[in-house]
Amino acid sequence: MISKFKSLLAIYVFVGALCVTGAGYLTYLYPDKSHLWLILAFTVILMTMLTLSKIGRKKFKDEILSYYLDCHVKEYLDRVEKLMGKKHFRSDKSAYAYLTSMGYSALGDYDESFERAKKITVRSHMPEYYKRVIDYYINKGDYEEASGNLTELSELGRSITSPVYRDQITIFVKAREYNIRIKQGNLDGAEEFYSELYKQCDDQPLIVRASVSVMLGDIILQKGDKERAYPYLKFASENGGDTKYKKLSDELLAKIS
Repeated sequence: MISKFKSLLAIYVFVGALCVTGAGYLTYLYPDKSHLWLILAFTVILMTMLTLSKIGRKKFKDEILSYYLDCHVKEYLDRVEKLMGKKHFRSDKSAYAYLTSMGYSALGDYDESFERAKKITVRSHMPEYYKRVIDYYINKGDYEEASGNLTELSELGRSITSPVYRDQITIFVKAREYNIRIKQGNLDGAEEFYSELYKQCDDQPLIVRASVSVMLGDIILQKGDKERAYPYLKFASENGGDTKYKKLSDELLAKIS
């Protein structure tokens, strides 16, 4: 995360250079303690890296990711482009690919999302690759290809050490399995699944609440209960910003009116 912000990278390079220079000078003055100066320099550099990485993650969340989470996706994409569009490190290029792919998917531009997802190269980013590819194939109606990628993502998810991220992938896989069935006209269990997700949404970002709300409203509407579907669709319409969730909820609300 340090390399994404010029100010943090500059601090890291300065501290690193200072430590190396200092260790060299102290070794010149006290050669019998050279190992101590090297250990000290390495420790300071490591602690600086950890501190700046933490600052960088918070800075990214507050100044960039927050726009995505609050359903202002076009602004989010603009900020990601300004921050990372010209980065040259492989990890940064891969992060740029998955972050922008995520944004275009939220806008409903599945073709652009798919093209950007294909540029994801770092292993730790691969779950995001599968997410975007799965949504692309579901949108195109290629459920067989989507199901194959769901299997790949599910297997990958089991190897993830973070329990929070692992649980998020499990929920994503289950939700997309239901989405495929819904598109095939099978609503069995879908309302119950999304109702349970909705109950867990109070502390979730706005974009998650909007996505779950519109899905739940759509399912209920397909069952013919316009009155019960209305508040879910209304929430997504009023809070969905510039996302595909607002667009879909507006289309469904038009059918109710």
